[in-house]
Amino acid sequence: MDIAFFDRLTDAEAQAYLDRYLEVEATASVSTLADAAAAGISVDHSLDSIGPFFLWLVEEAGTVPPPAHRKRPRWPRRDRNVRRSPSDPDDGATSLVLRASYYLGTSFVRTFPSLRWATGREGIAEHNMPVVAGFASGDELAPILVAEDAFRRAVRTGERDHMQAMVDTWKRGV
Repeated sequence: MDIAFFDRLTDAEAQAYLDRYLEVEATASVSTLADAAAAGISVDHSLDSIGPFFLWLVEEAGTVPPPAHRKRPRWPRRDRNVRRSPSDPDDGATSLVLRASYYLGTSFVRTFPSLRWATGREGIAEHNMPVVAGFASGDELAPILVAEDAFRRAVRTGERDHMQAMVDTWKRGV
């Protein structure tokens, strides 16, 4: 994710990006959710459905070796295994990451009336990104960033247990 892109946006541009993201992903997610349901995956937007849906999407994604010249930021990936692994989600997986991010955010917004879609506030790394705001902890969930990181970790390490831990972490912040 190009964090600098979002940081350069004006407030109006960030809102327009959020509005477009929500519009496009609401439409694009319909067929993905239908495919997942046909594969036996629950897509009821419950918090318990997020992990299995993400894992199904990861299995749908292909992988390609990362370019040798690409520099990865040290945050938010603190796990050494994630940085050392030889594969990344391929370019085709980008749309699946976006479907996952929309599902993640929408599931939280539907589950907790105190949460809402917004743009990341100034002074945080998620500035101007689409976020889910209203957490009692004061944190803002940046679904695109979180989904991208969850996909990368699952693809690189083969680890699958972190999906539910990610959901549980955000649930505790409500």
